[in-house]
Amino acid sequence: MEVLHDGFLRVIRAANGHEVIEATDSVVILIYVANWDCVAFVKQFRIAAKNSDYNPTGEVLELPAGRFDEEGLTIESLARKEALEEVGIDLTNYEIHKIYPDPLTVCAGILTERTWLLYAEVLSFDVDKDDRVYGVDGEQIERVFLPVNYLREDFAPQAMSDAAAINWFLRIKRKEE
Repeated sequence: MEVLHDGFLRVIRAANGHEVIEATDSVVILIYVANWDCVAFVKQFRIAAKNSDYNPTGEVLELPAGRFDEEGLTIESLARKEALEEVGIDLTNYEIHKIYPDPLTVCAGILTERTWLLYAEVLSFDVDKDDRVYGVDGEQIERVFLPVNYLREDFAPQAMSDAAAINWFLRIKRKEE
């Protein structure tokens, strides 16, 4: 095994010649604000998403998410941390559910990262009323609350993990109606 790059991500060349990106695992959390009938999203610039034909601004709309980049984080503690940092929602008094029992592989052919898809249902009184820019370490995150009907009819997720979580959520919502 040869290390080609060792930074935030690590790139190695395996014995068979394939290059692999080693990355920490992550969580994605779909937060449903029940009394608003909306789902919380973050809107932010992502350099990897910037493309002159498809996305000239590099702005993406995605579910709150975060990486296991600190020691001692659990799936639930990371979800709570990211919900507060990225969308100003305090999940302290709410249960966090795994959408699937195991994490999803993000891109099995090249990336070691696995993502836990999570769900929490909250009420608006635990949503920060301050409409400010969110994020840490230079992130410039705008939070956006999208109505469930919009997700059903017009929304096209930009990340596969978001698509899986939203698909699961909409199936559950249909069963309840």
